[in-house]
Parts: sequence; C-alpha cells; structure tokens
Amino acid sequence: MTTYIFPDIVGNAMKKVSVRTQMEAQLLSMTFIMFGMICFSVYLIIYGNMTAFSKWMVGINSGAGFLLITSYLVGTFQQYSQYLTFKKAQDEMNKPKEEEEKGVSYVN
Repeated sequence: MTTYIFPDIVGNAMKKVSVRTQMEAQLLSMTFIMFGMICFSVYLIIYGNMTAFSKWMVGINSGAGFLLITSYLVGTFQQYSQYLTFKKAQDEMNKPKEEEEKGVSYVN
C-alpha cells in the first residue's frame, strides 16, 4: 500500500497514531514553541547588543509570530473540541446497538 511521500514503514507507523493524540501533540508543541519564542524575543530585546531599529524589528516580528501561532492554537483547539464531541456522540449512537447484540433490551 502506498503512503504517498513517506516510505511504507513510516506511513504504517503514522497510521497507528490516533487523531486525538495528534491534536493534543499539536496543541502542546505549538504552546511550547510560542513560549520559547516569547522568552527568546524578550531576551534579545533586553540583553541583545543591537540597534534600536533591530530591537524594534524583533518586537514587531515576535508580535506577528505570536498572533500567527495563537490563531493556529485557536483553530486546532476548536477542531479538537469538535472531534471529541463527535466521538462522544458516535459512541452514544453505537452503544445501544452493541448492547442489543448482547441481548440487553431497553424495552419494558
């Protein structure tokens, strides 16, 4: 089976990772990247041996990066919330069907 741009062994390993795990990892990693970007920018602005214009550019670019990563985090969190809601509804819909097959009846 082809896994597009990845070798088959890598593609098959990636298929085993659940969507929930992927989204949680995205949220966590982007949060840490944003935290690191803010800390490094503050460090450069305070302790960097740069001109005022360079410090201003670091500040502007850091602000733009913060907005970009924040919008990514909001979008990913909304997808994650909707995914969990859908999975819960799907489990609720499948639950009675599974219990009917076992012989459990909800009819009095």
